[in-house]
Amino acid sequence: QSNRKAGYLFDFGERFPEGNIGEIVYALGDLYCPMEKDSGFLIRCFSPVCVWLNGEQVFSSSGEQERNGHPVRFDVSLKEGYNRLLFRCERTSIGFGCIFQNAMPQWEPCN
Repeated sequence: QSNRKAGYLFDFGERFPEGNIGEIVYALGDLYCPMEKDSGFLIRCFSPVCVWLNGEQVFSSSGEQERNGHPVRFDVSLKEGYNRLLFRCERTSIGFGCIFQNAMPQWEPCN
């Protein structure tokens, strides 16, 4: 679900509370883009997170990013039509998941 700041919350700790440290969850979704363009995204990691766009890895979190909880920006090239996003999150003692959003949601809302 989207939060009030246009971020999509992937809180797998809440969704799967009975899990064990080291378990992995994958989330898959499509993002439609009316034309080919470059776009920036922000991700706030609660655990180790990797993101793939159209089969290419575009983000992998570091331990510092997972611990400090600050948003990290990464830029990608979106193709015209549907773009497939795949998230890989690993459960740790500090959390399990992330928040993902467009870096400029007021100009580029994501659905």
